[in-house]
Amino acid sequence: RHCPKYLSKEVVWMKKRQYKRKTGSRTSIQKPKGSRFTEEVKQLGPENVGIIPIDVHKDKHNILMCDYYGKILKHEFVIPNTLTGVQYLLSHISDLRDKFKLKKVYVVMEYTGNYYKNLANRLRQAGITVTFVLSNSTYHLRQGQLNWCKTDSIDLCAIGQAFVNGWVSSSPPLDNFYENWQTLTRSRRNEINMQTQAKNRITDILHQLMPGFQELFGNFWEHNAPPILLQLAHSPEQLLNLKRSSLIQQLSKAKVQKPTDMVDKLLIWAKSSIGTSDELPAKVQQLKIEWQHLLIFKENIREYNLQIAQYLVKNPALLFLSMPWVNVPSASEYAAEVGPFDNFASPKQITAYLGLAPKKFQTGKVSFENGHITRKGKSHARASVMNISNNLVQGNDYYTPNYLNFLARGKTKQHAKVAIANKFIRNSFRMIENGQLFSPPAWTGEDLANSPIEKLKDFLHNNTNDKELIEKIVTQAEQTLAMVLKEQTPCQQQETETQAEQTLAIVMEEQTSCQPEPQDEQTLVSVLKEEASCQQKETEPQPKQDAQIPKAIQRPKRKSIENKVVFNRITQPANYKDPVHTMKILENMVALGKLPPCVLSEKPPGYVQPV
Repeated sequence: RHCPKYLSKEVVWMKKRQYKRKTGSRTSIQKPKGSRFTEEVKQLGPENVGIIPIDVHKDKHNILMCDYYGKILKHEFVIPNTLTGVQYLLSHISDLRDKFKLKKVYVVMEYTGNYYKNLANRLRQAGITVTFVLSNSTYHLRQGQLNWCKTDSIDLCAIGQAFVNGWVSSSPPLDNFYENWQTLTRSRRNEINMQTQAKNRITDILHQLMPGFQELFGNFWEHNAPPILLQLAHSPEQLLNLKRSSLIQQLSKAKVQKPTDMVDKLLIWAKSSIGTSDELPAKVQQLKIEWQHLLIFKENIREYNLQIAQYLVKNPALLFLSMPWVNVPSASEYAAEVGPFDNFASPKQITAYLGLAPKKFQTGKVSFENGHITRKGKSHARASVMNISNNLVQGNDYYTPNYLNFLARGKTKQHAKVAIANKFIRNSFRMIENGQLFSPPAWTGEDLANSPIEKLKDFLHNNTNDKELIEKIVTQAEQTLAMVLKEQTPCQQQETETQAEQTLAIVMEEQTSCQPEPQDEQTLVSVLKEEASCQQKETEPQPKQDAQIPKAIQRPKRKSIENKVVFNRITQPANYKDPVHTMKILENMVALGKLPPCVLSEKPPGYVQPV
């Protein structure tokens, strides 16, 4: 941050940001997607455009036909949700075009469950533009027109009015790849939830039948001994009745480490335990059934893990595996729920899509910029990114210090995790956009990126022993990485330099209004370099030639103290130099006569202080 080149870029970025704020980005009172339809209608002519609102249902669809001004061209009619009904609708649309000489017809329908998908696909195949409106929008239109009743006829009018107001979207439904991937990730999450419920029920039963049994094993659910022991005995008394040699033999077959020590520990526990199952045979039966369910859930999760891995290796989201504490399941859930990243122009759109954007409230002099998150996006997608955030704050060397910084500033844990989730969304979007591994901005420490291939191999080996399948998936992953990863070519570097020159030219034009003499690009850059180098020479001690100069300050490192993770702030190196503030450079340039004093006071030349 203290190099002259970085400072010059920072100044240019600040000026460019101010320039964007002055010009403004909104050109219509409608949102971009709604204004796009307005422009299309304007070019075609409102009298040449037809609107067909459709209120979709499970077994039938209510349809109305009107023009852009709202005049009804064909009164409400109903078609069945069959192929014959779709053909009947297409024939009416064709007759409507010929009768009223319409150049284009828009079909508008609500997002209602999954009932709209088949009808929308059929109409798209026929070459008809299909748009969608949220049911919440039609609700507000009914309320705005003081319609306190809800009928299909009123809904049709509200759906048509939503198109005229620009409250519609033409976003196509997910293709088969993303829909299948999303189904697999949601089914896997369902299995995990049911597995957790089964574990809770098993734990509750064991606390009553065999109290203290689970604490004998380090990881009860992954240990090989509990399934064998629960088949042989369901109470401490039954365990004591078994022969010690037979227990050792059974545990040895299950490949339990140190079976003799394990059996001795079990017998000592059984002698002091007060559990019994003589009077609770129903609990024993429930324990057997729940354990069978648990084994089924584990096998299903393994199958889902292999299937979602095959989808992930075909998608650019494979780059997310380079991020520490992000593995195949979490990366797949996030990528499948968000869909193609090409649908979003910026990370802010993804944040709003997931419902993680803060609410804003402003009226008169009252303004609250950062309120609670909207929670109006997709709940599954929001849960997936919050799951990633929970993982990142546990040990990621980039996100964990940021999380602790939020907590030190008084933020709650949930607020801090939401901030980390938004930071992850921004970084993940840039990774896909630039085709690069995990390389967070402003990070000057060691390289944090993991190897996606190695992480993928470890994940596959934990879920299957099929070497051919593992080799096939890894080969596909290597091909995808070779296509996605790209280095900046000389042409791209030249294009970046050209953009920087254009931005600097904009800054120079803004400064000409208060500069006595015009400053060209070389003069400004040379002055910035000269002033920053002077500051660097004054504050930086000369290191020895043999000594190795660290590139930058290292981030706080973690150390374990009594099973607790503690972050210690590392002292600054001897050659550390404070960054030169932008205002300091401007003051020096004014003192040298390079810039007029009005730059510091932010007042125009000839300004007189009022008495």
